[in-house]
Amino acid sequence: MAKPTKRGSTTQTESDVDRDERKKIRNRLSQRAFRRRRAEHLRELESRANASDQPDGDRVVVLEQENRRLRAHITQLQSQLESIQVTIQLMSKSSTLLLDATDPPSNEELEIEQVRTKNQSEQAPSNIASTSQDILGTPATPNNNQQNASSNFSLLLRGSNSGRFSPSFASYNVEAGLDGFAESLGPIQLDSLPLPRMPEFWGLSHQMGPQAYANALELSLPSPSSALVGLNCVESNSPFSDHIQLLKELLKTKLKQPHRMDRTFCQTLYQSVSSVLAMFNSITRPDVMNWYAKTRFFHIVELTAFQIFPSPVTFSRLSERYKPTMSQLALQGQYPCVVDWIPFASIRDRVIQLHAANPCIDQIFCDAVSAYVVESTMSELIMDTSPIKVYVRVTDLIASMSPDQTQEERLDIDSVQLPAPNLRMLFSSPKYAQLAFEYLRMDCGAQEYKIDPMFFGKYPELCDPSDDILATGVPLRPESQITLTSPRHLDPMTMTIYSSFINFSLDAVKAFSNHTTSKRNHNVPVSG
Repeated sequence: MAKPTKRGSTTQTESDVDRDERKKIRNRLSQRAFRRRRAEHLRELESRANASDQPDGDRVVVLEQENRRLRAHITQLQSQLESIQVTIQLMSKSSTLLLDATDPPSNEELEIEQVRTKNQSEQAPSNIASTSQDILGTPATPNNNQQNASSNFSLLLRGSNSGRFSPSFASYNVEAGLDGFAESLGPIQLDSLPLPRMPEFWGLSHQMGPQAYANALELSLPSPSSALVGLNCVESNSPFSDHIQLLKELLKTKLKQPHRMDRTFCQTLYQSVSSVLAMFNSITRPDVMNWYAKTRFFHIVELTAFQIFPSPVTFSRLSERYKPTMSQLALQGQYPCVVDWIPFASIRDRVIQLHAANPCIDQIFCDAVSAYVVESTMSELIMDTSPIKVYVRVTDLIASMSPDQTQEERLDIDSVQLPAPNLRMLFSSPKYAQLAFEYLRMDCGAQEYKIDPMFFGKYPELCDPSDDILATGVPLRPESQITLTSPRHLDPMTMTIYSSFINFSLDAVKAFSNHTTSKRNHNVPVSG
């Protein structure tokens, strides 16, 4: 008979130890239950002996008091159990979302990926024809709307990373096909390429960093429709930034740089910027205008005014979270300006370094804004819950609030108060959503906000562990969540609307200002 191995004997010893430990625990629990039953029995006998000497009325009073005490205790235990159940459900849901977001690929997916990679390496020489077709500008079939909108910029991005090409390519007979061109290059030795010795070549910074963005813009041609407003605008990978840049140029041209930033000019500047940004959001994404109206997010007005006319006066009005970093100052013009609208410096710097030329940068910005949260305590928001730390997304409460609040609705809201009866009522009732929004000071500026950890689950490269902007605690979420939308690409109609609106509104402000000044001067009495 074969001798048992050392591993087998060790496993058997461990199982024996576990069995003995379980037996000790069972005996300990049985003894504890026996002592509890015996103590309860003795207590009952003692109460019966004492009750025999009391009249019936006194016994009834004592029993009623005990019943009330036990009923209150049971109610308290029920509330605590419900609170624990809600907490466990929220933590389970959050853990499930995080695990799904970071779920490793299965063995089948790995095998498919290995086969696909092998086929691509074997077919690399034959792919030169398709690559050359992209270089020559033959349109490709778009996968989705966003890729179709940013196809020109992506093509220029590939060209900028590959260097400038010989003019002889343009004279090549495209109609004859590119097979002969691929064969004329001869066999290519993949091992001799310098790419394996450039580990940073495949990094986000090299592929989509600020230098790639600047190169692509340099190779881009001005949009023909921008001539309608007298400007040379280049269509970039960020439609959001294209809108903002056009509005800033139109405002700067119309307002003109003053000799000194006096109080009157500053008032005109901030009023003009606020009205233009309100018009921009109302036209391009009406759902977001409600977000700005509820949060009173005036930081963007101050930031845009500073970018149009930088001066000590406009800089002093900037919020601390929106003051430019060293990376922003050093790389000005080498990244989409929508990045400046993010109120977290560490995220701004990392987006500039890693995603400046990303065709999906507008989606990154909208995901960041949708991830603004405010921390609180669960017992302050939901009734009969434990005082554990939680956080709530700003967009979730705004989506649950009434868009246009009347005086009657305001009085109706004042008739209720926090905490809400339960989690569902917090997000389904406009009254409780409004109260929670005001209690969490979500309309008091960006300094109150932190970032939902789910955002860094989607973009882990943007997380800076040294920056204290990550929300902690249990997330309080509704059944469905929304993400703020981004504007579409600029078209001639939108450009004309922007130009006409700015011309009309600023001319009206100037006319009324001159009329008021002349009327004041006319009413001044003449002495002599």
